[in-house]
Amino acid sequence: MTMTTARNALFLSLAALAIAAPAHASTVYHAAGGEIGYTQHPDHQQASGRQRSEVRGEVEAARKDGTLALLSRGMALPLPKTAPAKTREQVQGEYLGMSDAEKRRLQEMHGAGG
Repeated sequence: MTMTTARNALFLSLAALAIAAPAHASTVYHAAGGEIGYTQHPDHQQASGRQRSEVRGEVEAARKDGTLALLSRGMALPLPKTAPAKTREQVQGEYLGMSDAEKRRLQEMHGAGG
């Protein structure tokens, strides 16, 4: 390993440590070398400000609406609908009403050859 390579590796390691340190300091568990793998620091946990009854209410609501079952299986939650779905004819009408510049921009954005 050359001196320049070693110096670059050292700088990259220090930069990564500087970036990760603020996030690491607010967690309860910290990485540690050796067999144990971590150390525990309960005093580093930040209070959420939420009451137990609030959390229990949220869990119960998630159980009733089905999101708890999805999350417990590692599935993504469906996105809420923001507007009613458009018909095929509505989408085609919008496309036909676009200017040529708008159509080219859409084709470029979606990788369509043209």
